[in-house]
Amino acid sequence: MASFRVETQRQGTELVGGTLIRDVIVVGAWTIPSNIYFEVAIPRAEYNKTHVLAGAEIVAERIEAVVPLEHVAGVAFTQDVTPGGQVANIYEITVVSSSGKSSLQIQSQLTLFDLALQQQVIQQEIDAAVAVLDSVEAI
Repeated sequence: MASFRVETQRQGTELVGGTLIRDVIVVGAWTIPSNIYFEVAIPRAEYNKTHVLAGAEIVAERIEAVVPLEHVAGVAFTQDVTPGGQVANIYEITVVSSSGKSSLQIQSQLTLFDLALQQQVIQQEIDAAVAVLDSVEAI
């Protein structure tokens, strides 16, 4: 069973390598069980159920791997433009202080293939953010 459910499908374009534009189908989906929205672009020429399942499953697993980390209050999907002019999928992770009174967001593209390593890297960023929040709360 998939760890996501498809919400929308729409045609779009994607910049590849800085100069090549290709047609894609952008699939909007929600993770299961945390219900976090995300999008994945599948090349139009390869668009079928198998490719959607493979592409979206990877993203859903990466998002769901962040949710249970200590001090994570939420994860939200957004997009930004890279210095090279390409659109990048970004995940804003809301981090809360030890007391729960303060919060801030850190951003990640969640691109590491090793989920355990990704959790480790993100947890280090979370811990650093919590340390700052806690130190300011102590003033």
